[in-house]
Parts: sequence; C-alpha cells; structure tokens
Amino acid sequence: VESLLCRGLLACSDSQVILEQDLYCNATSESNPSSSGSTCSDSTFTFVVNDTHVVDCLGDFVCENSNFSFNQNSAISFECDSEAPGTGGGQGACNNATINLAPGACFELNCIQDDDCIGLVVNLFGGKCYFNMFNQENRPNFVDVCDKFNSTGLSPCGPITPQEICCRDDPSCASCCVDINITTTSANGSGFPPTSSTSTTSTTSTTTTTTTIYPRNRRNRRNRREHRRNRRQNRRNRRQHARQYRYS
Repeated sequence: VESLLCRGLLACSDSQVILEQDLYCNATSESNPSSSGSTCSDSTFTFVVNDTHVVDCLGDFVCENSNFSFNQNSAISFECDSEAPGTGGGQGACNNATINLAPGACFELNCIQDDDCIGLVVNLFGGKCYFNMFNQENRPNFVDVCDKFNSTGLSPCGPITPQEICCRDDPSCASCCVDINITTTSANGSGFPPTSSTSTTSTTSTTTTTTTIYPRNRRNRRNRREHRRNRRQNRRNRRQHARQYRYS
C-alpha cells in the first residue's frame, strides 16, 4: 500500500499493513459519525521506504496498542490528538503504542492532549526522536528518549509534506474518482474511430455414414439387376406375341 486512510469504528484495527508513504487514522466515519473510535488499534504498520512519512492518529483511542516501524534515514511526522476537529472528542490517542526507528531515522512526535501518548514507547535503534513541547511545557507525559523542541514552523527532521489522500478532507470522496480520457486511433491512422463490426460464424455439423459393400453383396445386386432385365424382356416378348396372334 502506498498511503492508507482509515475512518470509523475499528477501521484498520487488528491488521498488519506494509506502507510506502503516509497513514491517516480518524475515529469518526463520514457515513456513520455515531460509530467511532479505536481506529488503527492493535495493529502493526511497517513503513518500508526511506522517505518522508506523515502519520495522523485522530480521535478516541486511535492507534492504541499498535506498532509502527520506520525504515532507515526516514523523516517522520507523527501526531496524536484525541480531540482533533471533526472527531467528536475522546480520550487517549496513541496510548501504549510502540515506535521502532531504524538507524538514521528522524522522528517528530506531536502529542496534543494531556491524555494522549500515555504509555507510548519509542525504540531508537540508531534513530532520533524529537518531542514537540510547543505550548505544552508542563506536559506530564512526554517520552523520555525524545529530545524536547518547541516548533515554530521549523521541523527538526526537515520539511515533511503529507501526500494527498483522497477522502481525507473531502466527505464526498469525489477526489478518489479520477477522470479517464480514452483516445482511440483507427488502424489506418485517421482521426475517425474504427468501424465496429460483429461477425457471426455458424457451424454445421454433418454426420456421414459409410457403408462398405462386400463382394457377395455386389454379386447379389448384379443378379437382381439381371433378373429384372429378364422379366422386362419377357413382358415385351409376351406383348409382341399377343399382337401377332390378334392380327393373324
């Protein structure tokens, strides 16, 4: 999967997903807002490309108890917000989640609410982690292995731009439908479309019966022909004899 969008109650939960780009998890479904929560929970997400990645865990218990692994030299923006706009509010995004960083990976963690990221663990494995403390200097649950920084628009991991994901900010999901333009060129290269013709082929099944005539049958047939000739000749002789007798 290149990028993945998961919305609604238990969407993408209990899953194992391999990703190349971004992950967007929102607790609230567009089609059924009353059914929400625990999106992307109890799952394993593995990012296999050493590129920039954006992970958003928004809403009630989103990304809880899930594992996230990132490739070497990746730059990651990871945001947890249980009360993000449009989610209906909740508690505990990213709680008890586990982050695994390959060597050279740079991880920027943004935990927005005080009850987000509780119990979250970051395994550096040669990577670096930065914890955004902007307007949250008194946060009680920052991650110890992450260096604190105050974001003023500059990311310690460099610019990280999220990939456009259809349906993310478009409730109608119209952006998921790509217009398809089909150009047809005729075989002779003219600008006119080729003529469509339908050919129907009828198949006639013929059964041939072959009869083998053996020599005995040939002789019998010849004898019958001779017998018929003799009878005809006898009839002619009798008629001729009768005429002669009548005129004598």
